[in-house]
Amino acid sequence: MQTHEVPRGSLVVGVDGSPESDAAVRWATFEGERRGLAVHLLRAPDHGKAIRSLISASAVAEAVVIGCSGAGAIQRALMGSVEVQLAADAHCPVVVVRTPVQQAAPNAPVVVGVDEGEGLTGVLEYAFREASSRGVPLVAVHAVDREPDAPTGGQEEANADDDPAGAYTILEQALAGLVEMYSEVEVRPLTVSTSAVEALIGQSENACLLVIGTRGRRPRGGFLLGPVSSAAVRHASCPVVVIRTPQGRTDATSGEATVAGARAI
Repeated sequence: MQTHEVPRGSLVVGVDGSPESDAAVRWATFEGERRGLAVHLLRAPDHGKAIRSLISASAVAEAVVIGCSGAGAIQRALMGSVEVQLAADAHCPVVVVRTPVQQAAPNAPVVVGVDEGEGLTGVLEYAFREASSRGVPLVAVHAVDREPDAPTGGQEEANADDDPAGAYTILEQALAGLVEMYSEVEVRPLTVSTSAVEALIGQSENACLLVIGTRGRRPRGGFLLGPVSSAAVRHASCPVVVIRTPQGRTDATSGEATVAGARAI
C-alpha cells in the first residue's frame, strides 16, 4: 500500500483510464491553467480505495474533479450511492464532469441554485467568484412549485411586483451583500415555475458551470446528497460543482494530506 502527499490548493482528479476520467483531466488542466493551480492526478487500485483516497485528498485540495460515469475503478465507485458519498463527504468542492462534454458559448453564465435554507453563503460566494474570474454573468435560480392545476415550465426574471410565493424576496435576501462585493458581475435573478431539479437541469443547458450546495447530514450521522443535488449531478448538461454547507464540514489544518492506497501519476 502506497501513500502520497497531496499539495494544498491543488485540483485533484480521480483517474482510471476511462474516457470519463480523461474528460475530467482535460477540464481540470484547462481550469488549472486558467487559475494558476497545480493539477494532481490520483489513481487507486479499486473503487473502495478510490473513494477513501479522494475524500482524504479533499481535505487540502482546492477541488476534487471526477468524471460522471464509466467502467474504471474511479468511475464505478462514483455510480449510484457511492457517487453520492464522495460529493457529500468531501471537504472541498467536488466538480463532476459529464460526458460528452458540451462546448459552452463564450459568454455562457455560471448558474447557482438558491433555496430558502440557511448556510448558502459559501455556495453563493463560490458562484460569484467563478462568474467574476470567467467574466460571465451569474444566473441565480429559485424554483417555485405552483398549484397542481397551474401551468409549469415557465420562467421569468424575479421582480417585487408579482411575487405571490416570495421568490423575489428569497433571492434578494440570499444575494444581499454579494451583489455589491462583486459589482463587476452581471447578476440575473430568475424564478422558475417548476421543480428545483427541472429548473437546474434546464438552466444547465446553456451554462458553463452549475453550482449547487448540499446540507447532506443524515439525522443519525454520515452524509448524503439530497434528491435535487443528486439529480443535478447525474443529468446536468454542464460541469457541476457540489459544495457542502457548513453543517458537517471539517476544515483541514495541515498543509498536506496523506492518501493511503493511491498513487499519483
